[in-house]
Amino acid sequence: MTTLVSLLQIAHWAGRLPFNLPPVLVTFKEGANQEPGREIFALFVGNSGTHVWSAMLAIQAICVWIVTTTMTRSVLWRLAGFSYFLVLSLILVRTSVRNSILGLAITIVFLSLLRASRSRYVSTRLIVPH
Repeated sequence: MTTLVSLLQIAHWAGRLPFNLPPVLVTFKEGANQEPGREIFALFVGNSGTHVWSAMLAIQAICVWIVTTTMTRSVLWRLAGFSYFLVLSLILVRTSVRNSILGLAITIVFLSLLRASRSRYVSTRLIVPH
């Protein structure tokens, strides 16, 4: 639901929707950050709202990454998971909150290295040597 709202708002402010969104999704609150990209989910007030929203998106993207890489065996489900991760990442980049973007990148790298450390191949054991 949050992803759909974000995508609708991006399309609205780009002028690509043939219909209008409800005022609650497009009316800026007093003191809201109106920079391009930061207007996503205009219910929040000010810069802190954008940071809260982007942190929530980063956590959601990390959860999608974990589920897709560890619990999904089907190629179609993996493709769907990585596609959804890409959409969440693009929305996160659009909000341009560097802390959330950096946190997402560091977490994905750390999780990838941690998973590689359990590999049977010596060349991929990067964190914990056996």
